[in-house]
Amino acid sequence: MGTMKDQTLIYGSIIAVGIVAVVICVGMVTGFSVAKPFISVDPIGDKNVGDQVTISGTTGLPAGARILVEVYPSVYADQTGTGSGEFSGATGTITIANGTGGANTWSFLLDTAPFKPMEYLVSVSSLKGDTSKGDYTKGDIFGSTRFILFPASGTAGTAGTSRPSDNAAPGGILIDAIRDTPAGDPLVVSGRTNLTAGTDLIVKVIPSSTDSARIASDYQNPEIAAVTKVVEGSGSGNRFSVSLDTGHLPVAEHIVLVSDVKGNAAGINSLPGSFTGSAMFNIITGANATGKSGNDAGQYITIDPVSDTTTGDLLIVTGSTNLPGGTILMVSVGSPGIGSGSNTAVSTGTGGVNRYSLPIDTAILKPGTQTITVTTMLGDVSKGDYRPGTVNRTASFTLKGTYLGADTQVQPTITSNDYIRLDTIGERSIGDQFLITGTTSLPVGTMLIWQVMPDPGTPPTGINLTTKGIMANAPVTKGDSAANRVSLAVDTGGLVPGEYIVLVGEMQGDPAKRDITMGEPKGSTYFTVK
Repeated sequence: MGTMKDQTLIYGSIIAVGIVAVVICVGMVTGFSVAKPFISVDPIGDKNVGDQVTISGTTGLPAGARILVEVYPSVYADQTGTGSGEFSGATGTITIANGTGGANTWSFLLDTAPFKPMEYLVSVSSLKGDTSKGDYTKGDIFGSTRFILFPASGTAGTAGTSRPSDNAAPGGILIDAIRDTPAGDPLVVSGRTNLTAGTDLIVKVIPSSTDSARIASDYQNPEIAAVTKVVEGSGSGNRFSVSLDTGHLPVAEHIVLVSDVKGNAAGINSLPGSFTGSAMFNIITGANATGKSGNDAGQYITIDPVSDTTTGDLLIVTGSTNLPGGTILMVSVGSPGIGSGSNTAVSTGTGGVNRYSLPIDTAILKPGTQTITVTTMLGDVSKGDYRPGTVNRTASFTLKGTYLGADTQVQPTITSNDYIRLDTIGERSIGDQFLITGTTSLPVGTMLIWQVMPDPGTPPTGINLTTKGIMANAPVTKGDSAANRVSLAVDTGGLVPGEYIVLVGEMQGDPAKRDITMGEPKGSTYFTVK
C-alpha cells in the first residue's frame, strides 16, 4: 500500500444522524488453544486427628494413568509441643477415573489417626516411567493444597499455626492458625508480635502461589487489604486482630500477609516494613458464597480490587472464576444511566482457578463511585437467545477527574470541514490491552462506530460485518480547547498476528435491527500485531 499506512485517512462528510447508545458493545471473534494438561486439588476443610479424609480433584491427564499423592507437614518443625521431633504423613499412587467435559477425576482416602495436629501440604504429581514395576519418577504436572489438622475432638491442645515463622524474635509477627472460611463469612486474622503497641500493620490477602514474582505482583494488587494496629498484650507479646470481608474471594487457597509499615505510614498502599508474617488458608463454598443452586451451585466470579482512576484513563478489570475456559462474561462499568462495557472470554488458569481481563475506557463515565458488574453469558448471539446467566459479581471503585461525556447523544450537522484523526498506534503483541486515541471536530456526544479488522489491502469505505475482529460504538468526549477526543479500549487477545486497520466514523442506523452503517467523516490508522 506504499506510504498509505503512514497517513491518517480523512474523508469528506455528509449530513448524518446517529442514535442513542450509551453502553459500548464490543464483538470479537476469539480463538482458543487446547488447554495444557493439569492437576487440580479440591480445597480441604479443617480436620481433626482421626478423621477419614477424601482428597480429590480433577485433571486433564487421561483416564487409567496413575498419579502420585503425597501428604506431609507444611513446615518441618516440631509443632506438637512435646519436643519429640515426630513427623507424620502419607504417600501413594492412584488411578485416574473417567470424568466429563474434558476433565477426569481422581480421589485418595487418607486416614489421619496416626497423624500429629499441625498444618499439612497435599502434593499431587504426574508420573514418568512404569508404575507397575516401581520404576517411576515425578513428572512436571502437579497441583497442591493445604489443610490444618486439629487435635481429636475432646482432647486438649491446639494445632500448630499455619507457616509458623519465628519464636517471638524482635519485631516478629506470628499469625494464629486460620480455619477454613466459607466465602461470604467474616475472616478474622489475629496473632502476636513484639512490635510496639500502636504500630500500624498492613493485612493483605492474595491468591496462593509459589512464584515469588507473582506473589510480589499480587501484593501490589491484593484481593483484600486492611490496616490495623498492634494492641498491648500479656505474656507472649502484643496482639493484633482484624476482620475481613470474604464475599468476593474465590473458593480456593489464599495467602494472608501481615507486615509492619515503613516509617509508620498509614493506608493500605503503604510500603511493607522489615517484618512480615504469613499464613495459608482455604475459602470453601458457603451459603453466602454465591447464593446459587442447581447447575450454578459452587460457581463463582471475583473482581480484583481497583485503585482510584481518573476519567479518560484506561481501566483494566480483572478477576478469577471457576467457570470453564472459554466461558463468555459481560463486564460493565458505570453509574445509573451512563456506563461502558463489553464481553470477554475466560482464560484457563491453574489449580481450577481461571482468569479474565478486559480493558475499559473511562472517558464517558461520570466521576464518583462506579460499579463494576461481571456476569456469565448464556445462549447464542446468532440464534437470538444470548442472555445473562445467574453467576455474577459486583464491586466498586472511585473515579476522579472531570466529566468528559454528554448526558444525551448529539446529532450533529456535518460539514465538509469536519474530521476524525487517529493517533499512530505502533506495533503490538497478542494479548495487549490499550487505548486507541485521536481527535475530532465533531461535538461531544456524537456516537461513533469503530471497527478493527485485518487489513484488506485497500482502504475500506465502511464497516464489514463478515470479517473477524472488533466492532464497538463509543461517543465523542471532551478534549482540549483545540479538538474533542475519540477513544476505544482494545484487547488483542482474540486477534491473530498480522496487519490491521482501525476505521471509525459517525454511527448511523439501528443496532437493534442490525442495520448499522458508518457515515462521514471517517478516520483510520494501521498497526501490526505480532
